[in-house]
Amino acid sequence: MMELTLTRINKFGQTYILSEVFGPTYMTEVSTNGKSMMMPHHIQLFNQGWYQWMNGEVIQRAFPFLTSGEREFLLTGLTPTEWDEMMKEEED
Repeated sequence: MMELTLTRINKFGQTYILSEVFGPTYMTEVSTNGKSMMMPHHIQLFNQGWYQWMNGEVIQRAFPFLTSGEREFLLTGLTPTEWDEMMKEEED
């Protein structure tokens, strides 16, 4: 079985590496700026969603299978933990 790796750039110029991870279920590792998240979806879903997003679809419709935290990671590169910490600091 061949591993598939895709390089994608978001609307803000941030580069992402999407890598297929083989196991009992399909997983895709999404990496940017030295950070990564494992997402339990086939890499082809990401590729289709990315195409839709880059061609004008809103991220929620392009990636309906992702959580809001996963979509935020695609938008900004912030992990859910980093987002929570940032919001906590603003509340303090």
